[in-house]
Parts: sequence; structure tokens; C-alpha cells
Amino acid sequence: MEHLPVHLADEARLAGPVQYRWMYSFERYLRTLKNHIRNKAKVEGSISNAYILEEMSTFSSYYFEDHVTTKWRNLPRNIEESVEENDDPNQLLIFKPVGRPIGRMAKRYMDPQEYIAAHMYILSNCAEVANTYIKIFEDEMRYVNPSLTEAELESAFDNDFMVWFGHYVRCDKFIFNIHLLD
Repeated sequence: MEHLPVHLADEARLAGPVQYRWMYSFERYLRTLKNHIRNKAKVEGSISNAYILEEMSTFSSYYFEDHVTTKWRNLPRNIEESVEENDDPNQLLIFKPVGRPIGRMAKRYMDPQEYIAAHMYILSNCAEVANTYIKIFEDEMRYVNPSLTEAELESAFDNDFMVWFGHYVRCDKFIFNIHLLD
């Protein structure tokens, strides 16, 4: 083994960089072709049949519909094909199922900070809330305090939007007085 490094410099000088002459990719592909052999009596015919079959299936897979899983187009594991079973028009879009759970279910209780963070995440990422109620909240904050800066508005949103939204939903168009930082 110690003798091999002596010849590496000579080989690099004679043949150039190794990536131009290595055969790993071809050897790996030959192994793939050899795995297609089914008839030991007619090896070449078996390899050519398997190669033609693979080429035909690859070519025809381009004409399949988008929901069909092929070798070249794998759908993500957690995608549920039909969502229309729970198509309730009164249900918010954020709670409509888009997949199926992975693994075992585990119950745990959230501490108050986690609960507030989850609540704010749902409210700020729900399309129905984001399109209408956040704009109404900002308008009411600017009405209560016209000299409100963007940083103070962001702070008010983080601290008071959940409470305001609960009151607004329960009492239609209820203007909630919020004490802002002066």
C-alpha cells in the first residue's frame, strides 16, 4: 500500500486530473443494467428488454395526470388526495385538512406563552382574519391614537389583537379601548 502514492504524481502528470478518466459512474450504471438480468441464458437480450421497458415507461410517464406518482414525479408523503370530505363552508380555511398525521398521537398541555403564540399564529395566518379584521384593528388603533407609529402599531397588534378580536367577534363593531404606550 505504501508503494501506490509514489505513482500517483506520475499518473496525474501523464493523464491529467482524475475526474476526466474515472469510471465510477459507468461501473455504477453497468451494475444497474446487470440487476435487470432475468434470463441467464440470454443476458444481452434481457438487458436490452429491461432498458427499452424503462425508456418506454419514462417517456409515457410525462403524459400521465399530475396526481399520478411516477419514478420522476413523487408526491410528498403527507399529501391527502381528497379534501372534499370535510368541505364545510363555515369552517375556516386554516382548519381544513391538507394531509394526514404522521406517527403516534401524543397529548400535552401548552404553557401560557405557547398558547398565546399558537393563538397569534392562527389568527395572523388565517386568510379570513388577515383580509378583514387586521385592517379593521389597524384602523381602530389609528382612530384611537392618530399619532401612532408603525412600531407602536406592531406592539399593539402583538399585545392586544387577540383580546380585541374576541370582543369584536362577540360584540359586532365594538370599539375596544386599549391603553397604548405613549
